[in-house]
This record gives sequence, C-alpha cells and structure tokens, in this order.
Amino acid sequence: MDDEPFELFASCLNDLLGRPALSIALRQRAKFEGWLKIELAHALEDRGASVSLEAGVPGTHYRADIRATLPGSGEAYIMLKTVNTNFRFSGIASLTRPITKNIRGVVEDVSKLRASTSEEARLVIFPVFPVAGGTPLRALQLEPYITRIKSSGGAIEREGFLTPSGSDGSWGIAWFIARV
Repeated sequence: MDDEPFELFASCLNDLLGRPALSIALRQRAKFEGWLKIELAHALEDRGASVSLEAGVPGTHYRADIRATLPGSGEAYIMLKTVNTNFRFSGIASLTRPITKNIRGVVEDVSKLRASTSEEARLVIFPVFPVAGGTPLRALQLEPYITRIKSSGGAIEREGFLTPSGSDGSWGIAWFIARV
C-alpha cells in the first residue's frame, strides 16, 4: 500500500475527529467506536471506496470493523479502537479510564490481523483521548504505549492531533494508523 491510501484515511480522520459534536464524548472520556465505524465507512465511500462492515478477516474467525476497497490501491481490513486515557485536564471529567487496558485492546487487534492469510493491507486505527496539547508532553505520555504496539507488530504509518472545540488547548485527541 503506497502513501495515497494513508492520506485518504488521514483526511477522513481529521474531518471526523474534528467535528464539534464529538467534544461531548471527549470531555466525558466516553467511547465512540461504533460512531467512528459508521462515519469512517461513509467518509471512505464518499471518497470513492467500496466498503463493507464486519467483514471476515481471511484465514481467521475474526471480523474487521471495515473492509474497504480503495480505488487503485486494493483492499484494506481495518480494526478500530477508541482509547480513552486517565490523563487529567481541566474541563475533562475526572474518571478512571485505564489506558493500559485500552492499549491491550489495540495490541489484541494487531494480533488478530497478524493471523490473517491475506496479503491485503491490514490496519488498526485508534484515536487516543484526552492527551496533552503540547507535542513534547504528549510524546512523553504516549511513548510507552506506542512502543508496546510497535513491539506487537503494528508499524505506525500515520498520526495526527486535533484540538477539539471546548478545549483550552491543554488537551486534545491524537490518532494513529498502524499497519500490521
């Protein structure tokens, strides 16, 4: 898979995760994986892809959240995880959301996709929230978790960060695309 499909996914993620309505979930540290699956599938279709939900991953009994046939780029099997954190920020509900447990879910999805017999692209897309708005602190917060994902076989191909509406700039949402 060349860079073009990753740019397509990045464009979709920036559009979707930047929606003002999503700030409600972000402030409450609430999961939104089901919403993201439907909206991402729709955004990919709008950009010319053919998509199916809950598609079987070849050679396994697992299901990908989305299978997308991308114009000129072949198929991609996509697993989604929303990773809420326990990092503290003003204006964000003070709830205990164990990032370690959520990262375990990402690692499990990497493992599921690694079991596939398919030569098609296998991706895990995961937004992480809330995280620090400043790049150095955010990198420090996320480094051990990203290292864990990489060591499980997930190569980070793209990442991004958005400051949502309602944020004072001290926090936001990071997103990652890992290729398996």
